[in-house]
Amino acid sequence: MELEQEGSLRKLEGKIRAEPRHLFAMPVVFSLGSGGGRILAGVDVSRVGAIKVAVNSSLRDLKQIEDHVDVIIKCGDGGGSGMKPEKGREDYLGIADDIPGIVEKACEIYGCEEPDVIVTIASLGHGFGSGSLPEHARLIKERFPNAVHLIFGITPFYFEGDSAIIRAYNSLKETVKHNTVFLLSNQIASVKARTDPMKLKLSEVYNNINERISHMLTNFFEALTTTEGVMMGLDRADLKNVIQGEIGGMGMVKYPSLEGLSAEKLLNDVMATIYMKPIVEGPGIRGTYILDSKDSVPISLLNSLNTILITKWLFKTDSFKPLVIERRKEFTSFILLMAGMSLKKQIEKGLDILVFGLETGEYWSKAIAKGIKKLFKRKEGSA
Repeated sequence: MELEQEGSLRKLEGKIRAEPRHLFAMPVVFSLGSGGGRILAGVDVSRVGAIKVAVNSSLRDLKQIEDHVDVIIKCGDGGGSGMKPEKGREDYLGIADDIPGIVEKACEIYGCEEPDVIVTIASLGHGFGSGSLPEHARLIKERFPNAVHLIFGITPFYFEGDSAIIRAYNSLKETVKHNTVFLLSNQIASVKARTDPMKLKLSEVYNNINERISHMLTNFFEALTTTEGVMMGLDRADLKNVIQGEIGGMGMVKYPSLEGLSAEKLLNDVMATIYMKPIVEGPGIRGTYILDSKDSVPISLLNSLNTILITKWLFKTDSFKPLVIERRKEFTSFILLMAGMSLKKQIEKGLDILVFGLETGEYWSKAIAKGIKKLFKRKEGSA
């Protein structure tokens, strides 16, 4: 690690050590790729205590966010990976040996012996993010087997082209061998946010969606690392029990208070912020929720939420354990996690509702669909 990076980490040590104990120790949040870096730059970790580490092969894009992250790590020659995931992989492997040391240094600053949670935000579809994520997921799993690795994969808009979507799919297919990936589709986000990339400036579209995702992640991280008010808690084993399988989704809504809110209202609203299309098959899915409230939480509301999620949404009872927090804050947030979904089953179910959320006729031509199905079958046969 360079001296400049060491100095950046040391500046945070005194402040973080002085903070109360967090529910989960989350000492570091990584980003991979340019899009992931822009989202990381917008995440507020001031109450979380984590350091923000942006990893990329584009020095230009790192420089654009360096004032909003704690550490930047240049991979390769800094000129980018040229839309080539294999080069992105090679660029990442050139610095991979530094990653465990960064996590360990972050733990030292944070004041924990080992991390409960490590976060990675990766943009998929281009060179570095797509190529680096499978290797990064493997490395974290091998070196920190006790940690929950929360991976958020940002998938492309339909206008980014056939090659981008195939690169994203390839990266996901390799990554889910090591860890669950929570999908955040730019395409679905633009539709749900009524942000039409064909009518607005591209910079406006990206900024709007990046802000939404950063805000969602900030609230999620703050809830997981709360220092007060835990009325119904989770431990690391509980969180691991939820976050299994290949892919997952997450949504978050905020309210001034809980007054007048029903379980149906909470769930309907949060579905509008889940930027993927979940497919539930078989006996159900893994999932839970976090209710981070400024008010006292009525038992009747919890009972209704639990009943609906188990009986109608098919949440498995063996992994269903909510996190309920009552503390001093300006608003109430409701966060829903869904996991345990299979990438393979999503493909077999039909590419019209693939994990990227792209509808047939809107983007998926028959030729593209056929090509990806062949790619899937070929890789399955060679495994």
